Amino acid sequence: MKKYCITIMLALVLLFTGTNTTFADELSPFTQTKEEKNISLANWEKSLIGEDIFQNGLADPDLEKILQTKKSDLREILSHWTEPKLTVDERYPNITKKENMNPLLFDDIKDEIIDSDHNTVLAPSVSAKNWPKLAERIEKMATLYMTPDPSEDTYYKSNQLRNQIIYALNWYSTMVFTPENGEALGVDVWYEKQISSPLSIVNTLTFMRDDIDKQLLQKYLTAIDGLEPPIVYNYDSTNELYPKGRTAGFGANRVNKGFVLLMRGILDSENINNKGNVQADLGIKIMKYALLIDAKGEGKKNIDGFYPDGSFIQHSFIPYTTGYGSDILARSAGMFQLFDGTSGLNHFTGYGNLFTILDKTYQPVLYKNETLDMTRGRQIAQSSYTSENKANEMLYNMYHVSQANTDTRYKSDYERLVKSSIVTASSKPNFYKNLSIPQAQAFKALLNNEEISSAYPEAQKNIMMSRANQMIDQKKGYAAGLSMFSKNVSSFESINGVNTLGMYTGTGALSIYNGDDAFKNNYYPTVGMTSLPGTTTDLSIRKVLKTDKTPIYANTESWTGGVSDGTYGSATMDYTMKDVTQSNLAAKKSWFFLDGKIVAMGNNITNDNNLNTQTIVENRQLQDGATNFSVNGQNIALSSPTKTFENAKWAYLDNATESQRIGYIFPDAATSVNAYKAEQTGRWSDLASAYEPGKGTPEVKATYAGLTIPHKVNPTDAFYTYVILPGVSKTDTELNSNKIGPGMNNDVVTINTNTVQGVLDKEHDLAIMNYRAPGEAGYPAATKHNFNSQAHTSGSIMIRYATKEDKQTKTITLADPSMAANSIHFSIPKESFNGISSQSEKGTVTSVGDSWDITVDTSGKTGESFQFTFEEIPSTLVADNFTIGDSYVTGAYTGDVAKVELQINGALIGKIPASNPLKYYAKGKITSVTDTVSLISYDSKGNQLKEIPIIVKPTPATLTTVGFTIGVDSYVQGTYTGDLFRVALEVDGVINGKIPVSNSAYQYYAAKLIKSTATEVYMVGYDSSGVEVTRVKVDVQSKPDTIIVNDFTVGKDSYVTGSYTGGVAKIALEVNGTLLQQPIGVAGSPYRYYANGKFKASDEVYVIFYVASGVESNRVKVIVK
Repeated sequence: MKKYCITIMLALVLLFTGTNTTFADELSPFTQTKEEKNISLANWEKSLIGEDIFQNGLADPDLEKILQTKKSDLREILSHWTEPKLTVDERYPNITKKENMNPLLFDDIKDEIIDSDHNTVLAPSVSAKNWPKLAERIEKMATLYMTPDPSEDTYYKSNQLRNQIIYALNWYSTMVFTPENGEALGVDVWYEKQISSPLSIVNTLTFMRDDIDKQLLQKYLTAIDGLEPPIVYNYDSTNELYPKGRTAGFGANRVNKGFVLLMRGILDSENINNKGNVQADLGIKIMKYALLIDAKGEGKKNIDGFYPDGSFIQHSFIPYTTGYGSDILARSAGMFQLFDGTSGLNHFTGYGNLFTILDKTYQPVLYKNETLDMTRGRQIAQSSYTSENKANEMLYNMYHVSQANTDTRYKSDYERLVKSSIVTASSKPNFYKNLSIPQAQAFKALLNNEEISSAYPEAQKNIMMSRANQMIDQKKGYAAGLSMFSKNVSSFESINGVNTLGMYTGTGALSIYNGDDAFKNNYYPTVGMTSLPGTTTDLSIRKVLKTDKTPIYANTESWTGGVSDGTYGSATMDYTMKDVTQSNLAAKKSWFFLDGKIVAMGNNITNDNNLNTQTIVENRQLQDGATNFSVNGQNIALSSPTKTFENAKWAYLDNATESQRIGYIFPDAATSVNAYKAEQTGRWSDLASAYEPGKGTPEVKATYAGLTIPHKVNPTDAFYTYVILPGVSKTDTELNSNKIGPGMNNDVVTINTNTVQGVLDKEHDLAIMNYRAPGEAGYPAATKHNFNSQAHTSGSIMIRYATKEDKQTKTITLADPSMAANSIHFSIPKESFNGISSQSEKGTVTSVGDSWDITVDTSGKTGESFQFTFEEIPSTLVADNFTIGDSYVTGAYTGDVAKVELQINGALIGKIPASNPLKYYAKGKITSVTDTVSLISYDSKGNQLKEIPIIVKPTPATLTTVGFTIGVDSYVQGTYTGDLFRVALEVDGVINGKIPVSNSAYQYYAAKLIKSTATEVYMVGYDSSGVEVTRVKVDVQSKPDTIIVNDFTVGKDSYVTGSYTGGVAKIALEVNGTLLQQPIGVAGSPYRYYANGKFKASDEVYVIFYVASGVESNRVKVIVK
């Protein structure tokens, strides 16, 4: 049984953060003590056999039935057991010499050749195909040897079975599992010797570790060392670096090889500090490198592994999430069990990102307990690999991984998911038949837990996995999977003769899962692999398949992808079948996934090979042949000839379960539809040439209901449109047939041309357009919204209106389905959506008139969708108060304001362009507080939006004073501005009488009020209502005294100098009764006045002193020499 490694989680962290750092260089080597290794091996054993089903007495009937089935299987295996040869010196079971061993371990597994005498004889060595067959049988023996069972026919701890297992291990290690035998198989044969066989071997060795001797264990460990990769290189290293083809491989293959080495290291408990831990560490590093690619695969298109969009690719070109990808999931889940109670997980960091992978990669590809088969690759062609068995295995592993999360809600969500996925299927008789005991025990614990809801979580979601060329759409009651192909994704995979008829599985096959088991049982051999729903086909097949190791059957066109906003989406594909079936069939297609509706379109359908070409609308397996199936209300009888309806409008497939009913609508005028309900037959061996000639599987049959749209022979420009309505009643299907189509009055409007395919869903305010070339399209007057769009490049656009948090929004989602362009460019009308709420960091949004212009950098060529949300921001307008004398009216606005204008006393004075913050020049235009002023805003079309009044305020009142000198001045004097009506003098807090003012100046008699320089004096201003509006402090000075004027010598001195005490503001020089110039200010004592050459010794000269008010206070004669 396969389990998986937590180291992958670590690698996934790097994958989803777009880095290529190697963990191996950053972390210390993996080590475990002998005690921890024993704990790990005990954990692993428990993960393989589960809990003792008899520990509480009687076993659960379902669990006991599983055990009985395994015992019956082992009895059949042991019926082919061949007893060894016994000698005197070799005692059973420890026979180690090849000559004492029987050439066969089981008589029904043998390799035969024809000798030179034309006789059939045993081949000298075991073939590659028998390596894993033998190893799996030995593992089954060991599993039941370790499975507790108190019944009489038990194998538990059976001494006989123990001896057989030990002999089988000795035989297998000698006859098969050796490096020499592996090398003899050749470098191209690696899966059997490096993965399938050793995975069984390490499980068997875990079971038998206490029963076999050290020499036998070491023999196996040494053989593993000689078969597996001996060294690790970066993920993109060439295979030539590895010796003798012992390559690490890619994707899941690499993970499997790494896990074998990890288990080999843990089993080697005798070499704690040597080989054991070294090989375990090597295994871990190999697994890590398997996923160390960045989000773009370092620019490489064909890298195996996980991608950020949820895709998982194996073999370079194949979506394989539920195939090879399930191996990685299983190893991850098992690793939690392997290292439980040890320090093993301490060597890793960041593995929690695997929880994101569960959500993004694994969960979407399951519908309840079915896989979406488009992710299973060639496994669909093998009856032993069923969708339900794979889904149950994955659900079990998803459950184990999820329970390691510390978030209780996350854990409970997955408990509900797993329980609700299996609750219906678990009531069926054979549900537990193919489960292991641990799986069944886990499922039963969930089913019996009444605290866990059994309601399946049907969240509406749409996912475009661009790297896989697949779209997944889940709505209430169903999930749809669409599989396409491109130049980097093959239409199908056929290797080793398996899936030889799978050509059409990736050419637009649309599968709808609704719980009706349409894809289970014998679906693939009976459906008609050239007539899969969703495809356009001429029923031709490729007769000679490619022989490459990993062949690609590619699309010749570069247009495969889609656009998705996470809830709704559209996929689109242009293709030819030239590289697939070698037919010239070509078409341009789109699918639109709406709420409960899937609209499918095709155009430009051409072919020239003289074969009838048709589009398969439906070809659905019925569980009951009596199921009613009708077209235009006319019943289609079972096994009647195919019936043609020349003017089909609708069809209906009934079901006893309401959610499993399906309606079909054909909105185009005069659509011709062929309908049938018939029993179809086939063989599983038809799908795989690997079956030996003459040994084909029995014929199987199933009943199908089918609808096809014929395009006749050699169509040149055929087209179609049809709509699928899952879970809709027959009445509603007929009603909807009159509400969907090209007419603008329809609820769903369709456009289908060679260059544009699109839909408008009026109910959900949603439009999606796929532009194959630049152009413009829309739905004029169809709704209150403007769904027009202009594509300046090819690309896809989704326009969706909604209300979010009481705000109206218009969300634009863009994508490049070609995954070839470096950028895409669209324009959409602004309408009233004038604000950008959010946008992709790779996008640029520009306002261009009435439109938003959006350009997106798509140079990464990932096919992802880019989203831009615009808000309908309400228009607002605010303005600040305007003060007489200001230069500008100022303010701000929100919304679609293009221009603003002032209105003064009823007169408009001119519009100006608006920009935040607003500034409108108004100096000299608003001159009085009595002016009536308003500000008006306009949109881009000139419509008035808002008008708001502007409060006009007078110029603020101010006071100035020139100061007051005691003994000199009689008045306090000064000036004022603004609306000042009176002033008063405040002396030491006492207001004296108010006097009126005018002409911007005042003087207030103060000779008797101000008597000391220590007095606090203020001049106070008042408005017309007597309210104080301003005040200024009066500078009180004493009269100047102790004035000194120094003698001045002509021809020697340049300045008249001196000193003073008291309040001097200015000085002047008077010569012979005339002032030389106006008084000059002084900064304080001492002072000087430039006088060189200004007078003669005979002149009469005075220095005149002035106080602040400008009054002369003193004059002193200058002695001139």
